[in-house]
Amino acid sequence: MKLKYVLITFFSLFFLFENAIALETPNPPVNFTAFAQNNNQNSANSVYFKWMKNPEGTQPVMFILYVATENTKDLSKFKRTDYIQAGNLQEYSYVKSGFKSGEYSFFLTAAAIEANSILESKNSDIVSVQITNDEKPYIRIISQPPTYANVGKEYLYQLKVITNLSDNCPLEYRLQNAPKNMRIDHTGLIKWIPEENGVFKVSVIVGTTCKINVEPAIQDFAITVGQNNQGYVKILSQPPHTAVVGQPLVYQIFAQSNIRCPILYELITDVPNEVGFDKRSGLFKWIPTKPGTYKFTVKAYLECDEKISDSQTFLINVNDGHNDQACALITGVVEFESENQLVKEGRVNAWRIDKRTNANVTYSSPIQDGYFTLKVPEGIYMLNFDGPEFLNEWYKDAPTIDKAEKLVLKCDDQMKIHVFVQRKKHPKTFKVTGNVSNEQGDKPLMASVQFIPIDLDKNYRDPNQPIPNSFITKTDDKGNYSIQLPDNFIYRAYAVPMENNYIPQYYDKVESPFEADLIELTEDLSGIDFRLKLRHQYKNSFTGKVISDKEGNPLHSLVFAYLVSQQNTNTNQRFSQMAETDRSGYFRFENLIPGEYVLLSIPYDRAYTPGYYKMGEIATLKWREATRINVGAHMIDIIFEIRHKNRAGLKGIIQIDGVIIDNSGIIKKSEVPTNLNTLAGAFVYVLDEFGEVSDYTFTDINGKFLLSEIADGENTLYVDHIGFKTYQQKLFTDYSENIRNSGLIIVLDAEEPLSNDEPFDSIADIVSYPNPAVNTLNLQFSGKPGTSQLYIYDNIGNLLYSSSVSTSEGLNRTSIDVRNLNQGIYYLRILGDNFTKNVKFTIIR
Repeated sequence: MKLKYVLITFFSLFFLFENAIALETPNPPVNFTAFAQNNNQNSANSVYFKWMKNPEGTQPVMFILYVATENTKDLSKFKRTDYIQAGNLQEYSYVKSGFKSGEYSFFLTAAAIEANSILESKNSDIVSVQITNDEKPYIRIISQPPTYANVGKEYLYQLKVITNLSDNCPLEYRLQNAPKNMRIDHTGLIKWIPEENGVFKVSVIVGTTCKINVEPAIQDFAITVGQNNQGYVKILSQPPHTAVVGQPLVYQIFAQSNIRCPILYELITDVPNEVGFDKRSGLFKWIPTKPGTYKFTVKAYLECDEKISDSQTFLINVNDGHNDQACALITGVVEFESENQLVKEGRVNAWRIDKRTNANVTYSSPIQDGYFTLKVPEGIYMLNFDGPEFLNEWYKDAPTIDKAEKLVLKCDDQMKIHVFVQRKKHPKTFKVTGNVSNEQGDKPLMASVQFIPIDLDKNYRDPNQPIPNSFITKTDDKGNYSIQLPDNFIYRAYAVPMENNYIPQYYDKVESPFEADLIELTEDLSGIDFRLKLRHQYKNSFTGKVISDKEGNPLHSLVFAYLVSQQNTNTNQRFSQMAETDRSGYFRFENLIPGEYVLLSIPYDRAYTPGYYKMGEIATLKWREATRINVGAHMIDIIFEIRHKNRAGLKGIIQIDGVIIDNSGIIKKSEVPTNLNTLAGAFVYVLDEFGEVSDYTFTDINGKFLLSEIADGENTLYVDHIGFKTYQQKLFTDYSENIRNSGLIIVLDAEEPLSNDEPFDSIADIVSYPNPAVNTLNLQFSGKPGTSQLYIYDNIGNLLYSSSVSTSEGLNRTSIDVRNLNQGIYYLRILGDNFTKNVKFTIIR
């Protein structure tokens, strides 16, 4: 057995294709369940479905939902209503809306496609659901409050409430817990002018004046008032990047602010004379008159305070409406090295490197019986050869891009080349065995075990060439399984239990695909075992939707919910959960440890940029900017909408690779630090000179990453991981010396609740003792007359303690009771009228 840590692209785990072999009818889905969800906004309701794919037999490409409008087992009364795409996972969910009151029955089938025919399984279990709008009365708060404010500036929050009460039962709003001078009116509008810095807890209750048995809605939240909570303006709209000569281009710029003041717009770069721009509306109009690449920068600012502003720089490529004429010819022969035999099939790709755009400029042609013909416009090119029988290769005889030769072609050039490639080894098959049981190992579990393949042979992959389906087997009644696998892939192994009260698991004992061991086969393999944990039994859940920013279309995506702060501070668990969206873009999480979560969404389509959920905005690239979702003991009625922007950065074929290490904060080349932990699942991305994402990836189990679509020029590399500071590094890339930047070693610092411009003070300014502390932390610091605020944060920035203390000129002393804090590393901030002091301390017991 050999566990190999190799550099891969995260998405190679998930893409599928249809096997070109004679298929049998799939087996029906298992564990099919359904329950009603009331939308609370109209008379229509939704039904939420869950099921599991049968691991035996032909794997389906879709599922088909049947509905009957009564409680029945008679199959003739069912109608086919929905087609649901089958993915690579074992467990599925789906939401269907638009049901009126009544009783319904449902079943599901699995289907494969062969020769344009649908091979449909027998039906699953039939389930019935009663849907009624005559439910018990309810009141629900669906809005989210602003959580930051500033001293002396008005704080406003308008509650939004939904209810099924009649208009004769008006709602009543009141504050159960609130800071001094905060008020709420009969419409649910909260007003407050903070008088001091600090963290203030608020509890709002919405009930009714009617004598009716209805549970009031309660919303608890905290408002942080501090010197760093400044007003902002943020541009939310996304610019176009292409235009055509003579055709009008319109861009409506849109910005928002947390201050009630008109927003004005301004173009702050020289622009062509034909550009029209409205300062108040932000409407940009332009009819280009000649081709070229044009750079624009627009500014949005407050009319009442021009210093509060945001800017956006973007690039527009204007063409004349005609594609570059293909006027140069490349022909060639491809044969196996040292064999004097032509290759049967393959593909040649010519990458143009002298044209900077936000799309890869690639020209492609098939290789048939050893010969190819490729027409291209004049320019500079690098050629790549790829096929099912030979190893990927760059011209000329180069296994990697940095060794490849550049071809300069002019119109009417005719170039003939002879290419020699290495034959792939014929795959061998090995037997893999293992066991699936509970965490203690004393209860065997029925489960499907998936081996998700990743191609070993490719330094470059044609995005149109898919990776095979997962290899799937099933455990017996003793929890044992056995499967035959070819050795031309490496694998991630994934066990999905048939019992829903156990958590699926990747090998070796992890729940995240980023942290899973990679298995390379060199012999028969045994002991690939899984020890599944029981699910937490909570009754909470929430639903969300993933969409594209411009069109609002649903996106197929993987969504991760990361726990960043627990409600129960007596425990300190690392917890996350993964979900996959259905074809309507919906996802659902349930049985979550109560606490605060951030959501990371990774669309399958790499045309969109991954990001963290941010309420009312495009998904952010930085976890610290994400909106935190407070999950309690019950279901959250809000649907959290994650909006992804297009990956619009300049594209090329320059490569950057390296490894991410945690907690030192240095960068080196070709020198791996010893005795340090690698960081799996770090989000690594590159922004071009205009701030757009050119390429991205996630680090593997060994902390490695590869970016391969970088353009030449000035770029910025970013690394983001929950619990760590965001790292950034300027990179200058070109196609002469820096076409491949290899061996970067980036070490991330653990997150601290301080901004980059606020370093820790020296020991002469502040002393904490004893350090490590046990029950009491004593402080000695220099200060000025007045009142200072004391704040304690954990290592990812959660505020755990706050108090105030009177200070005098010179040396001050005070003590803090830390018995309620767990063991660990903490950060103390002392915030005075004219000074800020920070210190790091540890608690041990």
